[in-house]
Amino acid sequence: ILSYVDDFHSTAPQGLAVQGYECFLEVNNIIGFYTKLAKNLEPAQSGKLLGLILSIMDDHVELDLDPNRKDALLTEIHNTLQEGIMSPAQASSLAGKLNFASSAMFGKSGRSYLRVLYNWHYNTRTQAFKPHHQVARALQWFQWAITECPRRTIALGQARKPFILYTDAEFGDQEGAPNGQIGGVLHIPDQKKTEYVSWRPPTELLSKLKQRKTQIHALETLGAL
Repeated sequence: ILSYVDDFHSTAPQGLAVQGYECFLEVNNIIGFYTKLAKNLEPAQSGKLLGLILSIMDDHVELDLDPNRKDALLTEIHNTLQEGIMSPAQASSLAGKLNFASSAMFGKSGRSYLRVLYNWHYNTRTQAFKPHHQVARALQWFQWAITECPRRTIALGQARKPFILYTDAEFGDQEGAPNGQIGGVLHIPDQKKTEYVSWRPPTELLSKLKQRKTQIHALETLGAL
């Protein structure tokens, strides 16, 4: 049984779920614990868990945002973008809500954009921002992610070891001629197999990057992608 303050959730084999649910209610009744019937969720493969929709499949679990929470977040983001102004308290509140929403998204999506909002929280006063400001871009990304970002899935009963991918890059600018190299190593544990790759980005690509003192960060990002 998972307990979160006054919420209790549990998983059980399909054939025992109803009996387990009834036993839990009966035990609470015997010891005098009051349960709010309006919040009771009967056994089901899909249900609301702390503001998320959790669906249990045969081989995996899927997480998604509750539709009402999703609509509320989209409305708040839309209004903030339209107003073009945000207080530190608003930034903190919105960052907290979006941080929780990110738990239903694939991987570690949104962390860099959350950092932008948390940084805004430490401003000493309410400030306006322009459409191309990093705060606006962060909010626009979450507008997209709330509806379009792949949802988090958790595999069940699989003993496969994860693939291990390592990438790195180098950059040089000798006599005004930028050059770089991207390398990668992929290890597949189940197959006891390791693959290598090395690639030199063409000058045409490097010339299209925004002018900086060094392009190492851009090349490292490209390697990860």
